[in-house]
Amino acid sequence: MVRDSLKDTKYFNEYVAEEKNRINKFELKLSSNEVREDRVVNVKKKYMI
Repeated sequence: MVRDSLKDTKYFNEYVAEEKNRINKFELKLSSNEVREDRVVNVKKKYMI
């Protein structure tokens, strides 16, 4: 049950899916060493939010 009366369940499901994709993108970049060493901490913070 969604407590927000302005947004429906579909909206929240799409939001969660987008967040999962965003996190997967960051994890992929980290695991394939595409992030400069000095940026790793900031990227990890970004996907842990």
